[in-house]
Formats: sequence, structure tokens, C-alpha cells
Amino acid sequence: MFGSFRRRRAPRARTTCDAARETAAKGARPGPPAVAAAREYFWDRDAISFDPLETVFVRDGAGVRVRAWVHIPPDRLSPADRVSIDLSARAFADEPLLARIFFLSTSYGLSIRDIAPLLDIGPGAARRLLVRAIACLDAARLGDVGDAERQE
Repeated sequence: MFGSFRRRRAPRARTTCDAARETAAKGARPGPPAVAAAREYFWDRDAISFDPLETVFVRDGAGVRVRAWVHIPPDRLSPADRVSIDLSARAFADEPLLARIFFLSTSYGLSIRDIAPLLDIGPGAARRLLVRAIACLDAARLGDVGDAERQE
């Protein structure tokens, strides 16, 4: 009588998977745009892999910024880099809170005031541990991590 009352389906939204399929079809490596941008920057280093969940792509007026967690195979590191990584890893292994505080501070941007209650420690202890974590990564202070804490 009045015609069909069937509802029309809305067109499906484009997803990251669609973009990945299109780039794979064009011969590029598939992945989210952030990973694609990171791969474009490191085009000459095939052995480097990226973590797609930890890769951030930001476009602003100045250009494009990509922050990525990059996996570099040990054979691609220089001997000096291996030594500094081993020293900082040993320092982080000695105290598990160092890695937690550094991760919360750098990855989530939390302040000492926010980190201290999360780890059930005082703000002073959290600040000292963050200073030690930074000192563990500082190549100039790798040998004397304890001195950085005493200088506060």
C-alpha cells in the first residue's frame, strides 16, 4: 500500500583495518598510520620492529610527530650501547619500583604526587626513586647511581 518500510543500512565506516588492507594492496607494509610513519622514517632498517599498541602519531601545525617503542635486535647495537643498556638494566633490576615509577612518569605523564599513593610510598621516596631511575638511564652517571641520590 505505502511501499516498503525496510530500513536502509548506513554505509560502513572506514576502519584502520581497511587502511591497512589498502596499503598492503599497494605494496606498502600493512599497519596503523602511526606504524607506517615510523617505518617510513626507519626505511633503511628492516630488522627494527615496532609495537603498534605503543606507537602514537600526532599531526600539528609544525608537522608530524611519531613516538614509537622500537625493538632493535642485539646484533644491531654498538658495543658501547650494549654496555650502557646492560648497566641500566642491572640498576633497574635491583629495585623493581624504579621501573614502575619511571614507566608511570614517562608513559602516563603522572606527577610524583599522583604516583606516590599508587605505589603506597611517600612523595619524598617517590621523588628519590624517580631521580635514581633517571640516573640509571643517564650515561654520565651510570657508574655512580647511588651518588645521584645522595646529592639531593
